[in-house]
Amino acid sequence: MTFNDDFYDGIFEKALRSEYSQLTTLKVDEKAFFKNSIFDVGNVSGRRKLLDAELLAVWQFGGTAITQDVLATCQLPQPDESYCLVSLDMISCPKQCSAFLYQMMLSSRKKAKSSMSLILAEAYKEFCRGDGKCPGVRQLDGSCEFGGPRKNCMLVRLPEEKFPSTATWNQIGQYCPVSYVTYMSHLAINNAY
Repeated sequence: MTFNDDFYDGIFEKALRSEYSQLTTLKVDEKAFFKNSIFDVGNVSGRRKLLDAELLAVWQFGGTAITQDVLATCQLPQPDESYCLVSLDMISCPKQCSAFLYQMMLSSRKKAKSSMSLILAEAYKEFCRGDGKCPGVRQLDGSCEFGGPRKNCMLVRLPEEKFPSTATWNQIGQYCPVSYVTYMSHLAINNAY
């Protein structure tokens, strides 16, 4: 999702579209996007604006929003219609209108200057009522450090590189061989010409 006023060069979208023909992107005017929603108040900017937009989009349509420097590994549980997967770096709900996501939106609006970790903590406190049983939501552990242990690592934070190096792709292959094979076949096709 990009807002019309944000810098956007389209390189990442083109790369994704070459691999995923069904990719849907949203390029919206932020005032129109938030109009008549729970977030149709005040001026929020930067990463926080994007977080609110991700919450609203996943709540309205279902789907996944993931931080751009995080890779979902093959350890990630398979989608299940009965619950959303939530972490500091990812929100994934197979169906629209999740009750937990609505609670996250209420928490986000109530704590307009809060970080994702505070919003999640507030949403769990309100939604789960303190008993630890949260129907419809599964909390994932935080993201693993790139190059660290792979066991039980569902999300991994990628290193800061403009374009992933060969060494980075080799490490990605350790976390998720499917991503690595896709990259290597794409590379082989492009180098053949």
